[in-house]
Amino acid sequence: MRPRSLSRSIRRTFSTSLATLALVGGAAALAPADAVAAGRLQPDLVVDLMMTDVLNPAEGETFSGELFVPFVVAGATPGSRVPITTSITPQRREANTDNNTESVTVAISGTCVIRGSVWHGLDRDGQREADEPAIAGGPDGVLEVSLSSPQRQAIGGGSATVNPDGTWSITARTELLYEVRLEAAATYGRTVADVGDDATDSDIVKSYQFEPTLLVASAEFQAVHGGEYVVDAGLVGQS
Repeated sequence: MRPRSLSRSIRRTFSTSLATLALVGGAAALAPADAVAAGRLQPDLVVDLMMTDVLNPAEGETFSGELFVPFVVAGATPGSRVPITTSITPQRREANTDNNTESVTVAISGTCVIRGSVWHGLDRDGQREADEPAIAGGPDGVLEVSLSSPQRQAIGGGSATVNPDGTWSITARTELLYEVRLEAAATYGRTVADVGDDATDSDIVKSYQFEPTLLVASAEFQAVHGGEYVVDAGLVGQS
């Protein structure tokens, strides 16, 4: 492969009820009905952990942070990382205000190109020679090429059919990990990977299933804005 180019949780421990919840300028303001009772400070308000519901939002998209505070991506550079902060503030005194703020960094999604080719490795050596033919899309060849990401709370993925010449290409969202998955007819298996010249080798290193169809995958890689990633697949006939 060649590159070209917080479970959300908040602990609110106080014995009085919450009177209001106000969202102002992207920050959450918690207003207890009465922060002081009988001359004693009420238990502290704490932001334990902060995360967003989308790890890699794109320009123009709305995503949520702590307490479902909405944020809109506007004017951010694809591929950049932007810090956002949430604070909780009572209207009256509390024991400690140092732990009322938490921040998280959000990666702004862009696009990249992930592409490759699929061929029949006749000599099973993991290198594509000139006389080794392409494997096209179809029920007797490659059913689908898709992108899978192990990262939750991220938007990505996509799939493609394989062309008659064995090539495929996907334009994908970035700022997350991917692996390329290839599903083919069960008459095939995968050849050895990462042997010899990277320009002509196979990048498929994992096998998930052999029946009723073959399901294999590449290693995981980090996709960044503007990148181009080549994942080739050599398949061999099942003996």
